[in-house]
Amino acid sequence: CAPNQTQCQGNGVQTCNASGQWGTTVACTGVCTSPDGGIGGQCSGSCSPGSTQCSGNGVQTCDSTGHWGTAVGCTNSTCISGACTGVCAQGSTQCSNNGVETCSTSGQWGTPAACTNQTCVNGSCTGVCAPNQTQCSNNTPQTCNANGTWTSASACNNQTCVGGTCTGVCAPGQTECLGNLIQSCAATGIWQTQVTCSGTTPACLKSTCVACSPGATQCLGNGVQTCSAAGSWGAAAGCTNQTCLGGACTGVCAPNQTQCNGNGVQTCNAATGQWGATTACTNSACVNGACSGSCTPGALQCSGNSVQVCSAGGTWGAPTACTNQTCLNGVCSGVCAPNQTQCSGNGVETCTAGGTWGAAVGCTNQTCVAGVCSGVCAPGQTNCSGSTPQTCSATGTWQNQATCAQPTPDCSGGSCTCLETLCSGTCTTLATTANCGGCGNACNGGNATAVGCNGTSCTYTCATGFANCNTGAPDTVGCSCVSASSSPQGTVGGCCGSGCQTQHNNGVGGNYYDCTAVGTYNVTQATEAANSDTGQPGSVYTGACGTAPNIQYAVFKTADPTLSTGTCTGWVYQGSGSYSGVNLANTVGTVFYANGVQYSGCYCSLGTTPNWN
Repeated sequence: CAPNQTQCQGNGVQTCNASGQWGTTVACTGVCTSPDGGIGGQCSGSCSPGSTQCSGNGVQTCDSTGHWGTAVGCTNSTCISGACTGVCAQGSTQCSNNGVETCSTSGQWGTPAACTNQTCVNGSCTGVCAPNQTQCSNNTPQTCNANGTWTSASACNNQTCVGGTCTGVCAPGQTECLGNLIQSCAATGIWQTQVTCSGTTPACLKSTCVACSPGATQCLGNGVQTCSAAGSWGAAAGCTNQTCLGGACTGVCAPNQTQCNGNGVQTCNAATGQWGATTACTNSACVNGACSGSCTPGALQCSGNSVQVCSAGGTWGAPTACTNQTCLNGVCSGVCAPNQTQCSGNGVETCTAGGTWGAAVGCTNQTCVAGVCSGVCAPGQTNCSGSTPQTCSATGTWQNQATCAQPTPDCSGGSCTCLETLCSGTCTTLATTANCGGCGNACNGGNATAVGCNGTSCTYTCATGFANCNTGAPDTVGCSCVSASSSPQGTVGGCCGSGCQTQHNNGVGGNYYDCTAVGTYNVTQATEAANSDTGQPGSVYTGACGTAPNIQYAVFKTADPTLSTGTCTGWVYQGSGSYSGVNLANTVGTVFYANGVQYSGCYCSLGTTPNWN
């Protein structure tokens, strides 16, 4: 074959290759044809002759030219893979009970889809209800027909349509009275309470709450009301001398009416219309069915000290006074009028509430005159007015007697006497400086700036430099002891027990004081003498002169602690060796001359006669 030549091989095309050989056959989808019946084969058409396919729900067959023929429809079946199969055409529907079945792609009926509140007609859900369903339209039952539409029955009479059926005992909107209850018909056809009539409209009339049931009666105040046909109360018809009970006039009196029964009041019982028990009028009179006034007719009473009698109208008459008697329980009795007084001895008797004289009450420091304690004293009492005795008169006043004079110048208990001490026939007080604690005990005012007497002993304020050392009562000696006038001389105003201090000469024109005897020489005495020397400046030092065993012991006063310069005064108080018992004189310093030579500082005297203490 020539390269690229083609030929039909069965229902396929072969192509000549470069080697001049036919290649592999390529099948034709349609039909392989050749113009000259040999070389030049080619594929034409769209199908293989005799093959089939589905077109819609019909079968097409391929003719000899490779073209599809006219489709032949499948009846009550479905075209699948070029052949009619199954029991129904795909997509067709039919009714199964009240559901729709749809044909599947395999030509079989599917599961029914139920029609909801509709009816399946010719394979389709239609209408507004399902077969045999029922419902209510207003109060009329309805039933669904085969076409899915509602068909109405007769309306319910005195019943209620519930679920398409007449039921219950009443129709919706109906009402009725049941006693004092208003009932309405429920949606189930059953009566139910809607309103309970109460308060001012407690009764039910024609399904309305009204004030009362026609023909009923009731009490209003003490009258009878009757209910009208419209259920309202009429005007009250009053009960006369009777009581309205249970809507009717009954009994013999009207509520709270009163009448007199003897001297008591009867009141009509509102619960029975009958007269109640009699209540006696207490301290009053029954007049026109009421207790009035303030007393029982004929009763007696006291008004002050007078008698009153109660009238028939229950009022007290004019009082009649009791004379020298007392009104008791409406009667004059006794021997005196209340609160009258009289004298009994020097006491006052008062009339009691019972008209008798009470026990006498004595007048204290007064006199009973005409039944009254008066004045300022009792009969026979005495008194002092200064130094004048007084006696009480019969009228309770003081009368003066002769004024007291020496030797009884004092008035005591209404009599003249001496309340102090008689000294030489004269009444004398023992609290003066002339007679202190005893007659003639005169206080010594010498050396004192003030003198007094406390009634037992003299008292003194001593002048500077003097002391009162013997203070035993009556202490008439006074400030007789000489004492230091300044602290360098010792204790100012000092004493030695009850005796005076000893006065010592300091040898330089001054004195010092203590309780040591004159002529005593020791370091204490020398120190006291040195301290009392106000003419020598400086401080006090102890020292000695000489060498052992011949030594003089002394106290020095100087401004130089070394005792070697300046002025110095010394007081020798003891010697030893050749100085024993001698040379107790003191030296008064400023300067010392010996053999025409001037010396300074402290030294000891060689004198043998003491010139201090």
